[in-house]
Amino acid sequence: MLKGLKWSTLEQRRNQASLTMLHKIHNKQVNVDQSHLTTTQNNTFLIPHSKTKHSINSFFPRAIRFWNELPTEIKDAPTVPAFASGLNKFYAFKLIFLLSYFMFSLKKLSKVLVLNCQCLGFAPTLCSQY
Repeated sequence: MLKGLKWSTLEQRRNQASLTMLHKIHNKQVNVDQSHLTTTQNNTFLIPHSKTKHSINSFFPRAIRFWNELPTEIKDAPTVPAFASGLNKFYAFKLIFLLSYFMFSLKKLSKVLVLNCQCLGFAPTLCSQY
């Protein structure tokens, strides 16, 4: 259904919303205390230390992990619409890359299966069905 409507998954939409909020916080478009955020090179943040497993998945540690994966040109976007556009392109590229890697892995796996079938004495036509 998501593919038919061309919607992102709920997880992707939540990640994009978190990243957009972090972009707003970083650019002082939202009044949030930033004293605990430490910026490093390439506009990345240090992930705040978490004493419990519950706080590891709270907003800042989770959003910062995703933020630090982004290319610098997306993080440096001057406006929220420019940031959102870059984010959509980044996730689309990442999805295409993962799908192509998955397809490549399947082709490689099928060749290995055919070779194993041949080594075990099965007919190649029988093995190529799988």
